[in-house]
Amino acid sequence: MRKKIMIILTIVWIIAFVRMIVIYEDVDDNANIVTAFSNDKFVYTNSLLKAEASIGSEYFTEEERKEYLEKVASAIGLTKEYDIDIVRDGDTITAILSKQAKSAYTSIKMVTNETQKDDNIILLKNYLYINIEISNSLDSAVSYQEKLKEVFKEMSIVADISLILKGHIKGELNNTEKNNITDKIMQDLGAEVVTGNREDSLYTVYGYCEKIDDYIMLGSTKTNVNIAITYDEGKDMTNIYMATPIINEDF
Repeated sequence: MRKKIMIILTIVWIIAFVRMIVIYEDVDDNANIVTAFSNDKFVYTNSLLKAEASIGSEYFTEEERKEYLEKVASAIGLTKEYDIDIVRDGDTITAILSKQAKSAYTSIKMVTNETQKDDNIILLKNYLYINIEISNSLDSAVSYQEKLKEVFKEMSIVADISLILKGHIKGELNNTEKNNITDKIMQDLGAEVVTGNREDSLYTVYGYCEKIDDYIMLGSTKTNVNIAITYDEGKDMTNIYMATPIINEDF
């Protein structure tokens, strides 16, 4: 029951975002929302799932690295139609399994950092990174998020998992419009704004919603909702990002 409730809350969270991705007509201080995310004027949207975890200091041979990546891929339902590459760059070994599908790109990376302690001892630290980027399928993103949580639990791995939604709108929004979108999302979620920067050059707002279990600490404050809005002048495109618990990529 608990799991079903969390899935429903996540879907509600996504719907709140979807409804706020809008196109404005007659841009001015009194502009109204005139079309929703699913309207044909909407340009594009995708979802990005990111998972990061430390997986110990065990030594892996090249074959064992491949087997580990394939084990994780199988656990999240990835078929064998993928590529695996292993590259050494100085003291870092990166093994990556990747697959490009019609509407999704998945990469699973095992990164090992080596540190020479003395002539006979090398210290190892292994990390696992999973990125799943899905185009125009928000429900699939939710399913994969729940699947990743199950996989890490079964493997006894503590991981940081973020779900990032990306929306793109033609044209540039003014600050009033940005604030309206952000405040409405927070209101619909029942989230409280905790901090942020609403200047044109770096518009990002952090909030906290008690209904969402995951959170991070910003100083002494909990946050688990993050909204950012940028403008690409070259493409004349406004980009809207929303994440839980936080946007952990460049935007």
